Amino acid sequence: MIHHVCDVLNRGGLKLKTFVFMPDTGSVFPTVIFRNPYTGGDPDDLFENYRQFSEPLAEGGYAVVVQNCRGRGGSEGEFIPFAHEREDGLDLIKWVENAGFFNGEIYLAGGSYLCFVHLSYMNTLPESVKGAYLHVMSADGTSAFFKGGAFKTDITPVWYLGFYHTERLIHKTPHARYKTEWAKMPKTDYSRRCYGFNVQSFNDIFLLRNDPDACKGAFSDAADSFKNLRIPVLVADGWSEMFLDGMIQMWEELPDETRDNSAFLLGPWGHHLNVESNWCYTFDNSRSVFCTPREWFDHIRNGEPLKKIQTGMINYYVPGQGRWTVSEHFQNGSSSVEFYLHNNGLLSETRPEPGQMRFNADPDSPVWFPGGPNTFCTSPVGFAKQPDPGFSSDVLTFISEPFSDSLSIHGKARLVLDVSSDCMSTMFVARICCIEQNGNATVIQDAPFVIDRIEPNTPVTVTLNFGFLCWTIRKSERLRIDVSSSDSHSYMVHPNVPGDVFSQTKKAIAHQTVFTGNSRLIIPTDPPVNDASSS
Repeated sequence: MIHHVCDVLNRGGLKLKTFVFMPDTGSVFPTVIFRNPYTGGDPDDLFENYRQFSEPLAEGGYAVVVQNCRGRGGSEGEFIPFAHEREDGLDLIKWVENAGFFNGEIYLAGGSYLCFVHLSYMNTLPESVKGAYLHVMSADGTSAFFKGGAFKTDITPVWYLGFYHTERLIHKTPHARYKTEWAKMPKTDYSRRCYGFNVQSFNDIFLLRNDPDACKGAFSDAADSFKNLRIPVLVADGWSEMFLDGMIQMWEELPDETRDNSAFLLGPWGHHLNVESNWCYTFDNSRSVFCTPREWFDHIRNGEPLKKIQTGMINYYVPGQGRWTVSEHFQNGSSSVEFYLHNNGLLSETRPEPGQMRFNADPDSPVWFPGGPNTFCTSPVGFAKQPDPGFSSDVLTFISEPFSDSLSIHGKARLVLDVSSDCMSTMFVARICCIEQNGNATVIQDAPFVIDRIEPNTPVTVTLNFGFLCWTIRKSERLRIDVSSSDSHSYMVHPNVPGDVFSQTKKAIAHQTVFTGNSRLIIPTDPPVNDASSS
């Protein structure tokens, strides 16, 4: 494999370190572009890593161009997360178009931030771009960083500070920054407490809660990137991954003709498209359906048949059945079933007599749940094993009897809660778990809901909307719901005081009441499957 390293000038005159890998034979090649921020040291140390992941593509006849984002790995300029990727990416495409090895075809690839760099300019692609393979990142900043009005706290306070001017950080370890400073108020001063000066681009992310067009020159560039897309794209994500709702939204936004030639790959994975080693649930056949970038690009270029996935479809895994299936759209199942919350902690299809249960929400002593689909930077992530019921007095747990037949969950579940609080503003959080016959409880989805203003001690009905879910609760297994007012692993702790939560300096202990009788979990279902099957 032939390689060289060069400096590519962007429109502002900055030199961006760029690695080029080419097949041993030939003179012009289709070219796959990656842009990467995940490097901060000597660019020479990157060569072997870049060479290894470029090799399969080079063996297939592709040139591979990997550029370090500005301010990273020997590239000039200042790295501001999510900013400047549109212009730098378009400048790199133009450079490739004028390179002597270019045959007229460009393909885009990358996951997470390496996906975002392409999303930032996909609404203005030149004709030379013929296809893309993108995974685990949303073009919509609001769904990426918020859910139910709650800020996903397990990414920005840790991730952002690992990239922006790390040499100027006051605290040298992520633990010191996150555990010590993030707990303090107001959150708008978090960057000042970590750097000694205010970082506006960090605080701008808070604005995404109410304004999807916030973060100008960043997420505003990526918005609607799929709505007019004309190239085939393979998108991939996992059932326990924090950007999944946004990626499904992107799939649905594709023009029909583009979607017909594209594909969605959705497995029982987290952010790295893998089953994590510390998950206790067994996902049989979790990698039996997959597609590599080379396979996808060969299909686009030469019509090579795809061996394991179908175009025009979401190719997705069904946990609890160990099999893969396909659907053009991911929609709620054809029917639903309701499980009521009982005062004795039972979760049942039988509606109980009215009652009430209480717990506290203390911002200085929040509940920490392990794992969940919106964990990212701190362990454990995703489908983690849950503690036994009663691990916290500030959590209400409801468990079903063992199922006499399997229950197929398919779509977005809802938890309708009748609640009251002695605070005007607060938050409720719920988590759905599957309890196997051996007693292991695995979290499979969560749903926060922020209440901005209510009359204290007056009952209200709130609906907590869970993310997309596909899971079969097998015969003899049980369903578990945990209800609390915090999940400090996944979401920012609410101060229980009215006003903007990010600039708030006050907090209060909330006394919460959940009224039973009408509070219920509504699960979209498919017809039950009696025997797990695999393919």
